[in-house]
Amino acid sequence: MAVLMVVGTALPGMAATAVRHLPQQWWFDAWFIDTKLWKYSKGRGVTVAVLDSGVQADIPELSGAVLPGADFMYGGSDGRRDTDTNLGGHGTGIAALIASRGGSSGFLGVAPEAQILPVITRSTAAYAQGIRFAADNGAKVINLSQALAGPCPAYLQDAVRYAIERDAVIVAGAGNDGNSLNSSMHPANCKGVLAVGAADSQGGLWRKTQRQPYVDLAAPGVSAATIIRNGSLAEPEQP
Repeated sequence: MAVLMVVGTALPGMAATAVRHLPQQWWFDAWFIDTKLWKYSKGRGVTVAVLDSGVQADIPELSGAVLPGADFMYGGSDGRRDTDTNLGGHGTGIAALIASRGGSSGFLGVAPEAQILPVITRSTAAYAQGIRFAADNGAKVINLSQALAGPCPAYLQDAVRYAIERDAVIVAGAGNDGNSLNSSMHPANCKGVLAVGAADSQGGLWRKTQRQPYVDLAAPGVSAATIIRNGSLAEPEQP
């Protein structure tokens, strides 16, 4: 899913840093993250809710970054353990792209001073609960790098409205079957959600990203390395 830069523009006046990103992190140079964006903000004071599979809070790259969250899928968890066993830790990978501090790998998020609120949500009903929870717990950005085919249900739309009324921005991946079914996906197709497609390092659209009228913009989302739940640097998906 695409990495939206909205989390890095929330607060003005932050000084630039001399720390450099890894060579694999092409989006830093292509989108001028550390040379221009960080002059204004690195995310300090911003809580970003990551609604996903949970976030492995004990990896060095996310040390001190992950707040206690919630689990609306399995219960009994505060979200600080990644439950994804298929992709190596999807929620952790998204959180690292957003707020990694560098850790032992040197991998940096686009907003390395932001806080992550992990919320386990892997169904439409859980999305709605998670959005409300995030809004009630101070998240100003609510990220859902997940997408399910079908129209936006009324109860999910109500949750989106609830969060917007509490001054939160809801960001969702547009979907990954644009070169085949090109399905309309929720929560990206809910009104008020900022739906993000995937762009490559040359500014072109990824072939699998959704071609739907609800897509608002595209952001880096191709060949994006990240840190997964075992703390290793994952190889980027090939275009």
